[in-house]
Amino acid sequence: MGVLKLATFCELDAYKCSVCGTLVQILDPRGMELVCCGRPMAREAECAAVRQRSVHRIEVEKMPGGLRVRIGRPLHPMTPEHRILWIEAITGGMEVRRFLRPGNPPEATFRIAAEGLCVRAYCSRHGLWRSPESRPASIW
Repeated sequence: MGVLKLATFCELDAYKCSVCGTLVQILDPRGMELVCCGRPMAREAECAAVRQRSVHRIEVEKMPGGLRVRIGRPLHPMTPEHRILWIEAITGGMEVRRFLRPGNPPEATFRIAAEGLCVRAYCSRHGLWRSPESRPASIW
C-alpha cells in the first residue's frame, strides 16, 4: 500500500444554524453573512481525530480504482439519534459525498484519485471531522 497525501484543509466551508440545526455548505464564497432563524450562522470548525482509538477517526484505505473510508475505531454508532450523516472526499477540484443511513456501517467507497485528498465526515452530535494528514489505515 502506498502513502496517501491528504490535504491540510478542505476548501468548502460548512455553516450551521444554532436555532434549527440547518447545515449549509458554501460553494462560492462572497464574504456575505449567512443568516438563518434571524441569527448569523456559525462556521463549523473541522476537527481532526488523530488519536489511535476514536469513534470519529477517519481511516482511508487505498483500493484498486479508488478508496474506502471508515469512520471510527471502534466504528462510530449509527443510531437515528447519533450517527455519521455523510462522508465526502475532495480531490482535484471534485467533491463526492455519500449519505449514510441509520443502522448501516459508517463507511463508503469512492472511485476517486487519492492525490491531494481531503476526507470529511459529519457527525449528527459532534459536527464536522476531517482526515488527519497521514497514511492510509492499512499502515497506521
